[in-house]
Amino acid sequence: MPEITFRRGAPSDAAVLAEINIESWRVAFRGLFSDDTLSRMSMTEQTARFDRILSEQPEVEVWVAVQGTGAVGYGTIGPERAVESAAGMCELRALYLRPVIWRRGVGRRLHDQLLDRMAKTQFDNAMLWVFEINARARAFYEALGWAPTGETDEIRLGDELQVIRRYERSLT
Repeated sequence: MPEITFRRGAPSDAAVLAEINIESWRVAFRGLFSDDTLSRMSMTEQTARFDRILSEQPEVEVWVAVQGTGAVGYGTIGPERAVESAAGMCELRALYLRPVIWRRGVGRRLHDQLLDRMAKTQFDNAMLWVFEINARARAFYEALGWAPTGETDEIRLGDELQVIRRYERSLT
């Protein structure tokens, strides 16, 4: 397998990040979300979302996993979006790979890159949210030292209401 490198995302990456996001969702969540919800994912909307993140949110770091000359994954980190306490935490907001690269250690390497970046923030702890129905992602994060807190929330995707589970870990 060609070497994987990591670089900061740029606004010019918006379309490829949208493509990776949609491709990953459609494979990872097949059978977990309705086909209708997955088919409604729009390249135009996702590209615009990534463009906003990359252009207008300097507090968010987007890291792109590159194999050869092509992007094969991405991850985003930033301050916790919903801060209940004054301390807050760093949030691992996303980690997605093209399905053809799954189970080759790239996800772990991207995770470690993101964790290293989070450790350089002013925060001592990190958190993330995972869909409760996504057993594969929950197992991935638990194997990498993340612990479920017991806190849950709900998120609406199309007509579906899904439970998300909070995980935390120390950055020190």
